[in-house]
Amino acid sequence: MKIFTLLRNKATTKLNGIVKSTKAKKDIGIAYMKSWEREKELKAEGAEMLAKLLKKLDPGSDEFNRALNATEEERQALYKKYNIVA
Repeated sequence: MKIFTLLRNKATTKLNGIVKSTKAKKDIGIAYMKSWEREKELKAEGAEMLAKLLKKLDPGSDEFNRALNATEEERQALYKKYNIVA
């Protein structure tokens, strides 16, 4: 049991050192924040596109339900069909 605890503490200490050194590198922090902001923008854009699509469909219809459960590829086809994207 003591060996396991020592190994776990050693691994935790090593991981903590890696995290601290990564956080200290400003360029990595900035790149991470930019990627996080971009991901947030893409999610908002996707939600907006889905809302536009659902507004064009009749609630409860087969196509409405398909849109809600569609794969990304299927949803892209619906966006094109309803002129939400070119």
